[in-house]
Amino acid sequence: MNRWMPGAERHETAAQGGYGVPSRGMEATAVVHHVMEGWLSTMVRWSEERPAHHEASYHFGIGMDGGIVQFVPIDTPAWHAGRRDDSVDPTWSLWDGARNPGGHTVAVAREGFHDKPWTPEQIDAAVRITAWVMGEHEIAPYVATLIGHYELNPVTRANDPGGGWDKAAMLELISPDEPETSVLAPGDYTLPGGHRLHVQG
Repeated sequence: MNRWMPGAERHETAAQGGYGVPSRGMEATAVVHHVMEGWLSTMVRWSEERPAHHEASYHFGIGMDGGIVQFVPIDTPAWHAGRRDDSVDPTWSLWDGARNPGGHTVAVAREGFHDKPWTPEQIDAAVRITAWVMGEHEIAPYVATLIGHYELNPVTRANDPGGGWDKAAMLELISPDEPETSVLAPGDYTLPGGHRLHVQG
């Protein structure tokens, strides 16, 4: 498995690991999409802390321009879903009722706010990241393996990643023909809003 996505800017954070997962031993079962409610530059600044003072991280951050930053290798937990409201169980159908979801999911977060739209470049980047992660972890893309943070914490994260996140459209882009396909084939795709995505062969 490749731990770092080719072409992504690398800023490794100390805010990683734990959840009872052995070193470099995380086996992801899903990709979780988030909205930062803030700026990518903040996450980059936090990634430089030694030790980590801000106990939050994502595997990937996506800038407004579609730039991709990776903070945590994909075989190691990020600190993105550790807290949830214990009064309400996650709605995620793959949650086993015991394990913390942060220990077996990969986090992708876009720069911005939940009430603001995704840029076409962010959609492009999110599709590319998700397809690559699913390919590396051999995750079949469907509604239970591509989830929003609200499915892990429906109380305090009900608007995460926000109304502009389109799960169905992303699944169609990641696997347009065969549900078992876990990476984007080379070619041209139409993004929500009519924008185009070209995947090199």
